[in-house]
Amino acid sequence: MGRAEVSPLPQASAFAALANDGEYCAPVKVTEARDNEYEIPEANCEQTLDSDLVAQLNETLIPIAEERTADSDRQYPMTGKTETNNFESSTWCNGYTTGLSFST
Repeated sequence: MGRAEVSPLPQASAFAALANDGEYCAPVKVTEARDNEYEIPEANCEQTLDSDLVAQLNETLIPIAEERTADSDRQYPMTGKTETNNFESSTWCNGYTTGLSFST
């Protein structure tokens, strides 16, 4: 355990590498509250994790998450991790499925 200030965006970005066979892409802003359109910069991606290692990790994590979620038919494999800060004043949930990650 350690102590570091990390916002949801870098957490979701890190989980996205697990959702994308180990390829990490730096986050880019794609929408905003007023639905204005912006030119989206080209993705800045690189292979940061071995895809075989990611596959082994997913083989472990996906069944654990699926056993502990609401009982329903899932169309996609998924997994996640809950967290709290050192003072337990906030909680997080990070997760991913193939090609998609989130942090709330």
